[in-house]
Amino acid sequence: MPLPETLAALLGQVNEQVSVLSDREPLVALRAANILQQHTRMSQQNAARTIERDRISPAAVGTALGCTPSQAKDQLRTYR
Repeated sequence: MPLPETLAALLGQVNEQVSVLSDREPLVALRAANILQQHTRMSQQNAARTIERDRISPAAVGTALGCTPSQAKDQLRTYR
C-alpha cells in the first residue's frame, strides 16, 4: 500500500537528516531517533486499536504491511 507522496517525502527527509546527524552529532541523532520512536509507538498503538475497533481483516493488514495475515496478527499484538 503506497504512502501519500508528501508523507513519503517527509519520512525520507527525516531519515536523511538523522543519518547525517549520526555521523556529526551522534547524541543529537540518538535523541531525535528516541523522539521518533516514541511517536511511532503511539501511532502504532492508535492504528492497532482502530484496526481492531473497525474489524479490519488480517488479510487487509497483511497487504498493507507487505506480509502474511498471520504475520500481521503477530505484528499487531506487539503494538498493544
